[in-house]
Amino acid sequence: MVNSHEVTWTVPSISCSHCVNTINQTLTGVEGVESVNVDMAARLVRLTYNPETFQMEEAKDLLAEEGYAVAPLPFAGRGKPLNLSGN
Repeated sequence: MVNSHEVTWTVPSISCSHCVNTINQTLTGVEGVESVNVDMAARLVRLTYNPETFQMEEAKDLLAEEGYAVAPLPFAGRGKPLNLSGN
């Protein structure tokens, strides 16, 4: 049994409920996608997916075709935040 994974993408062009609906419709049904959650205010898309069948580039390409470019999350995957308070 494969454990699901999650990825969060920032999509700067999300601006309205139409964008949310389009992104949901575009990604729902893509092989390996288990759930799609679009946060309009934060301009984020969170996917839960099966890593054995999900093709990240295919999903990004589908969004790009709809006019929604995926940008990297700032500081994603760069370890723990630095403690700048001196404590």
